[in-house]
Amino acid sequence: MLICTINTDLHLKQLQKSDVDTLVYLLEHNPEARVEWLKAQPMAAQTQDLRRLVMSYIDTGEMRYFMNGAFDMGIWYQQRIVGVIELHTINPEYRRSDLGYWLDSSIYGQGIMTTAARALLDYSFHTYGLREIRIHCDAGNVKSQAIPERLGFVREFTSTEGIVYVIREQQWTAQPPVGVWQDTSTPD
Repeated sequence: MLICTINTDLHLKQLQKSDVDTLVYLLEHNPEARVEWLKAQPMAAQTQDLRRLVMSYIDTGEMRYFMNGAFDMGIWYQQRIVGVIELHTINPEYRRSDLGYWLDSSIYGQGIMTTAARALLDYSFHTYGLREIRIHCDAGNVKSQAIPERLGFVREFTSTEGIVYVIREQQWTAQPPVGVWQDTSTPD
């Protein structure tokens, strides 16, 4: 399992099956996250359907981690999971990936997502050796767009559907690195 300790209140932990019920609860109370993260209709899924979608997502995430290093991290704040940040499938030829995230709306505005993204970017560039990371934001989601803008991403492409931000390894200047990472997993 991949874990990043950022400070006493904030850490990232690779999603586990034991996180399913908490994630379902958060997604029921944050329908915009449900649409973005699981591509599920905001009010269409029953709790059981949502639970199956989250369980499948976690299972797929575990396989992606061992296959190509992509991972999904729970964002833990004050000992409770409050969102997810993820490094999508890594393109090994170009050494790039996409970064996705969502956060419980009740804790917006505290810098949690920016800090979590900074830690993940440090790890991605310095440990994984990625050269480029992109973030896709919904055109109407101003709060989501603020994250890459705060972190120095460049707006690469804009359409009616959304905005694509990009940052390259040589542009990443976070000093000092954020968080202490450890990987406790052992592949079979």
